[in-house]
Amino acid sequence: MQMKTNLLVRTAMVTALVFVLTRFSLMQIPTLTGANHLFHLGLPFCMLLVFILPWKHAMFAAALGSVLVNIFGSPIWAPATFVLRLLVVYIVYKFVDINKLAGFLIAGVLSATGYYLYEVAVISRNFVASLAGYGMLLIEGVAAAVIAWVILYSVNSKGKMVTP
Repeated sequence: MQMKTNLLVRTAMVTALVFVLTRFSLMQIPTLTGANHLFHLGLPFCMLLVFILPWKHAMFAAALGSVLVNIFGSPIWAPATFVLRLLVVYIVYKFVDINKLAGFLIAGVLSATGYYLYEVAVISRNFVASLAGYGMLLIEGVAAAVIAWVILYSVNSKGKMVTP
């Protein structure tokens, strides 16, 4: 019972940390279209969660922490964020023993593509108009992957998954 309580508390703390890192590290980056693109440290942290928690708990923490930010800021993005954060963590988990950098990059590109497709399907309903933001989403996904990889290897030189 002690171990389950410990894991529950760790999962709750990491969920809160995902929220804080996503909400309070927002940086507005101007784009050529005149709109601002938001970058934050939540995505790289979500990619690293499989090294902190068991993968199912990491998926929960990433999805819930990220969705809470959307609920308080841009609720229309909450469904996409929930699904995409689950997938990001799952992809990184599947690539942990194969190639961590590839897993981070694939997860970042999937996140960008998922947000693009969600924008087309739900918000703009226009493939071409949404392409303007897709480039910035790709840059964000790749940057998040590189940041996650650098953090992983600066903290743990062996890049081994932490045993829960």
